[in-house]
Amino acid sequence: AARRRVEEWDEAYRSLEVMLRQGIVPTYAVVAERFSVTVFGEGSGSWTSPLIGAVHQPTSGEPCAVLFPSFEELRTMLQENHVAFEVALTSPQGAADFPALAAPDTGTAGAPAEAPPTA
Repeated sequence: AARRRVEEWDEAYRSLEVMLRQGIVPTYAVVAERFSVTVFGEGSGSWTSPLIGAVHQPTSGEPCAVLFPSFEELRTMLQENHVAFEVALTSPQGAADFPALAAPDTGTAGAPAEAPPTA
């Protein structure tokens, strides 16, 4: 029964991802007990990186995901799997809280993050 629920969840998630990439939906959210993820695609608007000030525009080919709350184990897993992300900080002093999470290509780690590629 548990395996079937996991398979159903996987199928539902993949369907949402396909609809986002096809432009049928501009965004979707997954809310779980310990975290939530909102995925933004084309038509969902732009966002500005709080660390470097760069403006990013999600597209159907390169969506953006926001994870909340971000916790160390998840950030470590994303880094180990080469998922580019940065921490959205509430103040400039907050950057000092994450010195070990600096990623060479993207600045720092955390949310917002790219959505995972679909198979």
